[in-house]
Amino acid sequence: MARSDASVGGNLEKRVESLLNGCIGANPLPGRPDRSLLPDSPLAQGLIAGLSYAFLFCLIPVVCLQFFEARPERHLFLFSVYGSLYFAWATIIARLTSIRLLEIVRNQIVPTLSPKGATQVHTELEERFNEWRIGTVSWAWALLGTGAAAWAIYRDVGFFPLQIFWWSLGWLMLFLTAARTTFVGRFYSCFAKQLDEEEIYALDPAQSILVQGVAALGQAMLVFWFGILLSITLLIPFASLGDQELTSPQWYAHLHSAFVWLVVPVTSLFSIPFGTLVYLNSEKAIRKVVTRTLRTTKLSVEQQVGPLFARYKDLGEADLMRVNGLSAIYSRLATSGGYKSALAIGFSLLIPVIGPATAVAKFILDHQKH
Repeated sequence: MARSDASVGGNLEKRVESLLNGCIGANPLPGRPDRSLLPDSPLAQGLIAGLSYAFLFCLIPVVCLQFFEARPERHLFLFSVYGSLYFAWATIIARLTSIRLLEIVRNQIVPTLSPKGATQVHTELEERFNEWRIGTVSWAWALLGTGAAAWAIYRDVGFFPLQIFWWSLGWLMLFLTAARTTFVGRFYSCFAKQLDEEEIYALDPAQSILVQGVAALGQAMLVFWFGILLSITLLIPFASLGDQELTSPQWYAHLHSAFVWLVVPVTSLFSIPFGTLVYLNSEKAIRKVVTRTLRTTKLSVEQQVGPLFARYKDLGEADLMRVNGLSAIYSRLATSGGYKSALAIGFSLLIPVIGPATAVAKFILDHQKH
């Protein structure tokens, strides 16, 4: 199997590292920031991110409104608290996932990818994931999402223009980082696409290091999206706290939030299925390559066994051993050589429906009380 030479493989690894930027591309600032003053621990970085968000969008509004003898609107404050928790959690899992993705590229993909393949993947990453394209698409979606969220929260809480404006700036940050992550998180599709032009281990293609590496990229991103989805659905309890004190286990009894109805289903249906679709396309590409390699290998075995079997009675000991060896290879390919990922695919198909199902369940529970 061909291996990427040091310069080509190194350039590809650096391009992936630059693209991920330690947080699956979520950082809206161009280039890789100098994080020498920040701790290396993803947990510590997540806590810093969450506390920074809480300081800007929870503490500052409370302090400023004290000068006017006013209190922050309850829904806006609680949604900002949720935003700080979400920002901390998303930062932690994004950094953990980025570390995992870079390890896979460095240890499993770059060493087994051909120099030509590494060059092609590098070129495709440059074309599809340049900073101008990422920024343009992400800002467009972030501004659209923030505008829709501001309209929805206005319907929920009424006329609080300054508070809604400041709250919207915080959620613009959340939407922007989420949009960038959604865009950059598709990067591993370039590796899956390249598999079709690579030579992989013929006797057990599904266990090829390159195939396993590309599959691991998709699985890591799938776990990341599941973590994000869980955090999105937790927005519903925060909305209920804006309407009532948590005095009953039936916290959903008076939950009627246009904001929640907008954010939970739309966010779930936008980023999660989009990420799932990329994963399923990657799995399709992997399965196609594995199936093709299996078919080619089995055909080669059949073509070798055919002439030998035609004169089976006249075969010597060496030829009989060769037939038995080829037969053993064929049996192994037929029984265990295929690519199996039914559990992961079933998991990926389940993820997109959790958010909308939660919203539908909320709707049913709301109307059972009336």
